[in-house]
Amino acid sequence: MSSAKPYLAKEIFIADDEPIYLGFLIDYLTSQNYQIKLTETADDAISVAAANDYRAYVVDLNIPASNALKATASKKDLEESFPGISIARAILTSGVSPRKVLIYSVHLTDALHAEIGRLGVEYVQKGRPRNIKDALNRILSYDPKTSNPGGVAR
Repeated sequence: MSSAKPYLAKEIFIADDEPIYLGFLIDYLTSQNYQIKLTETADDAISVAAANDYRAYVVDLNIPASNALKATASKKDLEESFPGISIARAILTSGVSPRKVLIYSVHLTDALHAEIGRLGVEYVQKGRPRNIKDALNRILSYDPKTSNPGGVAR
């Protein structure tokens, strides 16, 4: 019996507490025949992301989190202020390639920049629809389940 998570090649995971502002992105993705799995809190995002292997992950850094989740943050100041870091860390520690993760926010401090660099995920400033679409297209252009450049195992 395999413990591997199901791979959802046509489903995009989005964690954002203000989905009303993502209409452009949801419309674009659905026009490309992707389904959307939307969560609106960090706690739900971590739980839902653990259940499946999505085609791509889009995470808002400034999403609400419970006090219990904030209390377990490994980098307290950063993750309490930006729970999306906890979501990204949980996604990556479940075995997802950083190449599949996009973080966006209106914030970018030196500490955030350094942490995003350590995580190896893509960052885009919120409020820039073209940049978000371009970054997501870069992520979607590579499918780690079907692509194997250079024979490297993914």
